[in-house]
Amino acid sequence: MATLSIAWSIGDDVVRWTHGSTVIEKRYEGEIGSAVALQDSSGVAVVEPANHGGLNAVVFNADGTERFRVEPPVLVRHVAFQQMYYVRDELTAIAITRGNDWAAVVDESTGDQIRAYETR
Repeated sequence: MATLSIAWSIGDDVVRWTHGSTVIEKRYEGEIGSAVALQDSSGVAVVEPANHGGLNAVVFNADGTERFRVEPPVLVRHVAFQQMYYVRDELTAIAITRGNDWAAVVDESTGDQIRAYETR
């Protein structure tokens, strides 16, 4: 599979990538928290603006269809995700709370939560 490159910068409300000859675009009302191509180039992980609620971390397939939404760690059900990126080759979604931050390591194929831990 060819390397998937995305067009997104901090502060943007849109993320774009090319799949075959088609440009895929996801546009939001508000700033995207983060966007990163999956390591295997099969899709893109996006943290949508916080106004999308606690299910605002999503993985799209390369063709733009939704693969799954990341469930917040059990202990932080009412918090939106802020970022999603790779930590030691593991897709990790970060939720910020008033007292502490939580990380959810996600299986990028299924969306299953591998583990969650508090981070500071």
